Amino acid sequence: MKSINRSTPFPPMPDPIPNPAPHPKPDPIPDPNQEKAPGSAKAGEI
Repeated sequence: MKSINRSTPFPPMPDPIPNPAPHPKPDPIPDPNQEKAPGSAKAGEI
């Protein structure tokens, strides 16, 4: 039985889809000591 080619046991894989533009980075995690959002003062931070 020589139906299976030893060099390529599986069908050729399709070229991997190239990643489009890299995903935009998520908003940076706000620093605890820099969480003074304008217009939203924290409780006790008046």
